Amino acid sequence: TVSDFVALERALEEQRGLREMERQEAAKAADVASDTIDHLKRLLRTADSERDQMASRLSALQQRQEAATQALTDRMANKMHAFHDTETQAKLIDQLLTKSMRRCAFEHPETDCKVARDAQQ
Repeated sequence: TVSDFVALERALEEQRGLREMERQEAAKAADVASDTIDHLKRLLRTADSERDQMASRLSALQQRQEAATQALTDRMANKMHAFHDTETQAKLIDQLLTKSMRRCAFEHPETDCKVARDAQQ
């Protein structure tokens, strides 16, 4: 009958409308998902870039620390070497002085020199 046909026609129209709404909602969901994926990719690139910058800074700091440690070690070694040299020189000077004073006391016994007498003993 005609009324059945009209009812069937309305049901088909409703079904088409529902399908169109479902399609639009699916398209919106796909757009949101795509936007979310793009946003997450940007965040990941930013995090990677920040990690690389931090790694570079850390490496630079480690190199500076190693250089400072080496410089300090070199300075300490130089001071120890200089101290050793100074100590050695002091001993040599003392020996030369003692030797000179002994010779002076031997060559000039008439000199009343306390340092020369001490050197002889």
